[in-house]
Amino acid sequence: IFISHYLRKVDYFENNFRNVLWDFYHHNNIAVLERIYHIRHELFMNTHVFRLIQEVLQGLEEAWLENLTNTLC
Repeated sequence: IFISHYLRKVDYFENNFRNVLWDFYHHNNIAVLERIYHIRHELFMNTHVFRLIQEVLQGLEEAWLENLTNTLC
């Protein structure tokens, strides 16, 4: 009886330890995913800003070239 009681305690400890490890693993995965989503969102927003700047620069370039060709002709 003493041995079976001891083995049950060991099993209980191992199960709790495994559950704690899985909880820790799950928490870390969620934290990493949240960080990935945050970085992805920042990249997405920066891409839109860069595209907007590029469109403005292209518009200025087209307007400048149009004005330049109008004055030369």
